[in-house]
Amino acid sequence: MKISPIHKVFLLLLYAGFNADMRAQFEQLIFKPSGVVSDAVSDIDSLLFNSSGDTLFVVSQSGETASHLLSEIDSVAFTPLINSNDHSCGADSVHNAAFIYGSVSDLDGTSYKTIIIGNHEWMAENLKSRRFANGDTIPYVPANISWQSLTTGAYSWWNNDSTTYDCPYGKLYNWYAVADLRNVCPAGWHVPSDDELTNLENLLGGFSAAGGKMKSQGIQFWNTPNLSADNSSGFSALPGGHRLDIGAFGSVGDGCYLWTSTPYDTQSATYHFIAFNLVGIIVSNSNKTVGYSVRCKRD
Repeated sequence: MKISPIHKVFLLLLYAGFNADMRAQFEQLIFKPSGVVSDAVSDIDSLLFNSSGDTLFVVSQSGETASHLLSEIDSVAFTPLINSNDHSCGADSVHNAAFIYGSVSDLDGTSYKTIIIGNHEWMAENLKSRRFANGDTIPYVPANISWQSLTTGAYSWWNNDSTTYDCPYGKLYNWYAVADLRNVCPAGWHVPSDDELTNLENLLGGFSAAGGKMKSQGIQFWNTPNLSADNSSGFSALPGGHRLDIGAFGSVGDGCYLWTSTPYDTQSATYHFIAFNLVGIIVSNSNKTVGYSVRCKRD
């Protein structure tokens, strides 16, 4: 089928609706009447047509452009580059391929897989947002001396290394970011309370059993033995580690520390801990300046 003017409009609308994360997950294949497929472009940024409308330009995120005469095109296809068990950032073997995941995006355009457990929808990936839901920036604070004296929201990557740890572990947020009324989660989502996380874990067998059902399988991201990890809930917990109140980092690969929105006292707040060597869940409290991972729940 030849590309008609209405197909051109459809293609442009399709790409206008894709954010950068989503576009990077597809490759474009152009088929010609002879059955020959053009070179695939797997990091597409945009589609353009020339002024006369007879040439399609495919622009990659690196700025390279490939052009194709419409008269020589039989069809255009877009093929997913990631498998159903891959993280939205492309890391493989994070999710349970037996489930159908939904998605939600933050203001940065970052897409997250989501999963329905019981009657509630949860992020199945750790939060990465750099902005509150109202658009205000969440400060990135790399320096230890600055981190330990904070009384307002902030984030960092584990070891301040975004290249290695942003995908798939996400960011580490202090509790002041969690408690901020501007909402660290996307609009329509929130950081769960202690009760909400406990209710989720009760659905999965309670504190003594839920950890194994929530952890991503294998030892690609979790340290061995990743005890009883079957990810049968689809929650896909990842061991993003922590940043202590003094600024030092630890436990990446060992544990998934999840903040709740529930304060414990004036200095500390409640978190839930899933460990590489435990089947169950530990619930405890930490200083509000500590950096932990965040999962969001739909309102």
